[in-house]
Amino acid sequence: MAQRTPKRPTRSRIVGRAARPRSRDPVEQPSSRRSATEQDGAATLGSSSAPELDEVTYRERLAELRHLPSSSVTRINLSVPSLVATVLGVVPKLRTQLPALRAAVVQFDFELVSSLEEWALVLNKLHAAALIPEEHSPISAAEIAEARQLRRLLHSDALGLVKRGLLSQSDLESIGHRSGFVNLARDLNQLHRLFTVNAHSLGGRCAVTEPELSRAQELANRLTKLIAQRAHPAPHKSAELERRAYTKLLAAYREARSGILFLRRHEGDGDDIIPSLFIGRGGRGANAKSATNARNRQTAASDASSTES
Repeated sequence: MAQRTPKRPTRSRIVGRAARPRSRDPVEQPSSRRSATEQDGAATLGSSSAPELDEVTYRERLAELRHLPSSSVTRINLSVPSLVATVLGVVPKLRTQLPALRAAVVQFDFELVSSLEEWALVLNKLHAAALIPEEHSPISAAEIAEARQLRRLLHSDALGLVKRGLLSQSDLESIGHRSGFVNLARDLNQLHRLFTVNAHSLGGRCAVTEPELSRAQELANRLTKLIAQRAHPAPHKSAELERRAYTKLLAAYREARSGILFLRRHEGDGDDIIPSLFIGRGGRGANAKSATNARNRQTAASDASSTES
């Protein structure tokens, strides 16, 4: 019996088959849909939709910070803007879980967790205040520019006197146009001393005036104060309150996280609702958290399949 030769596909079939759109894997398609809760949580600091803290609540929280024991204050080891943004993003999702959490957990600091958003806003406000320098600079930018110009003028006059043999070249070896406030203050002091010591021998044969020398000394003194101020800055009044607010916010976040991880332990999505603040900072802790979260998801999936069967 003769075997039948299979028909080759016509061009129209090939073209039709090629023209058929390929369906993309849904995993590869970025989802643009976001729930209303996630959109509320995505409001970042400085945006028009970010929550605001009323003055009465802010003052009440400040009073609470001042009664916080100094021994319990935490060192700030996270970026405050990132921390505040993360917490404010978590708050809307956390609120949806609080009723179930209240029913499931007997001993839980609900008052502390409920104030999580307020503590985030308090910390944000204190952090912004701490960025504003409290000490006034002893010298302005215009006066610094004046000091540089006066150094050039006095140094130029001194070089002219060296050429005329009225001053020694060695007197100017340590004076130049080096950058930095320390060098600027030192040069002004040396130029003031050079012209003052040789005032009698110069006998009015230079254009340098007494007011210019007095101004050079004054600017040098202000620069010296600026250098000392930068080397030993005074502690900011808001710095201690910022650390206390940071401590309270971390305590509230940890309490909320522990409750949510307990409540959602069977679903294994606790880290999605309220993630660890230290994930991604490296170290064994981050890897351990990721492994635990993966195990929780696997266990939850196994439980669900067992229940269905």
